[in-house]
Amino acid sequence: MIMSRALRICSSVFLYLTLINRASAFQTDLDGQARMARAAMLARRYPEAVEIYRRMAAELPEEPGIRFNLALALHSMGRYGESTQVLEKLRAAQGENPKFWFLLGEGYLKLGEPRKAVEPLHRASELDPSDANARLELASAWLENGDFEKSAALFQVLADQHPELPKAWAGLSLSESGLAREKNAPAYGVRAAQSEDRLAA
Repeated sequence: MIMSRALRICSSVFLYLTLINRASAFQTDLDGQARMARAAMLARRYPEAVEIYRRMAAELPEEPGIRFNLALALHSMGRYGESTQVLEKLRAAQGENPKFWFLLGEGYLKLGEPRKAVEPLHRASELDPSDANARLELASAWLENGDFEKSAALFQVLADQHPELPKAWAGLSLSESGLAREKNAPAYGVRAAQSEDRLAA
C-alpha cells in the first residue's frame, strides 16, 4: 500500500512537471512568434505579421493585446473593414487605450464613414489631449460630416498650437468655406428662383 501511494505521488509529480514543461515551451513559442510579428511590422511585411497574429489569436483568444496588434497589421495593409471588425469586439477590453480609439476612428474615416469615426476619435482626444493627430482626424471627421462650425473651431486651435501642420490650415480653409456657403445659402436660393422666373418669362 505504501508502494502504491508512492507510485501515485511519483505519477502526480511527473504529470505536474510535464505540464510545467509544456507550458514553458508554449510560452517560449509565443514569445518567438511575437518577436517575429514585431520584426515583420517594422519591416512593413504586413501580410506576414497578420498571419502570425492570427495564429497567436487562435491560441490565446482571450488576449486583447494580440487582437489589437492583428487589427493594427490589417489597418497597415489597408484592410480597414477587417481591422474595424476586430477592434469593435475589443471596446470593453481597450476602453482606456487612446491608441485603440484612434485606430478605430481612423479606420472608419478610411472607409468613408465619418459619422462612425467621430465617437472613437473624440474618445481618443479626451484620453490623450496632447495627441495632435487624434484631434486632426476628429476635425476631419466633423468636416466630412458637414459640421463646419466644430471643424473650424478645432482646426483653428490646431493651427495656432501647431502652425507647422499643413493639414490644420487646409482643414481650416475648407471649414470656413463650408460655413460661408451655409451662411449664403438662402441668398443663393433666392437668386436661383429669380433666374428661373426670368427663364419662364
